[in-house]
Amino acid sequence: YNTSTNPTFEGAVRDTSGRGNDGILSGNTYYDATTKDLTFDGLGNDYVQVRINNTGGDYIHSVSWWFKTDITTATISTNEQTMWYLGDTWSAGVCSYASFYGDRMYLAWNTYNINCATTNIKQLQWNHACVTYTGGGSSLTSRKIYINGEVQTATLDNAAGTLLNLPANTLLTLGNTQGRSTFLDGSLSQFKLYDTALTAEEVKT
Repeated sequence: YNTSTNPTFEGAVRDTSGRGNDGILSGNTYYDATTKDLTFDGLGNDYVQVRINNTGGDYIHSVSWWFKTDITTATISTNEQTMWYLGDTWSAGVCSYASFYGDRMYLAWNTYNINCATTNIKQLQWNHACVTYTGGGSSLTSRKIYINGEVQTATLDNAAGTLLNLPANTLLTLGNTQGRSTFLDGSLSQFKLYDTALTAEEVKT
């Protein structure tokens, strides 16, 4: 979703990759032409959603995006806020998403997660984030979190080795977790989903 110019039309966000994954705007989500982003008010029912043409199972992927929260990550605390979510249901090992919880940033599969401190996040300012998964099961080598171009020291939840089992043709949701109320109070820009694991050099680019 290239937000450098207005990608919205008739209640949707145009997929500028040409793959046709146009997302439907829900609630009060809108494109802000001044800051060139998708804005979410965090009050509930604000999200963008589309069903994508992904392969199922142990889905190798990367996600790159810019974000700015309207409250600090410390203030978010345990009132979890989700930036994006892949999956039809919130259940262990069948989803992949990025959220803030307990003043940590998570690349989560529900139960099988990695997370890092928010120390390197510029609070209430724009930051770039990227997460990568090379396949082969959850571990600190197969899954990485980058903030502003730098890989973060992460903690692994539960034992290594569990494979992701993402549904084929699953839902992509921006600004919330499918089936839950973990709405983002902030803005997202230049959201990109890749069906490959980006290298550290590619993340910086």
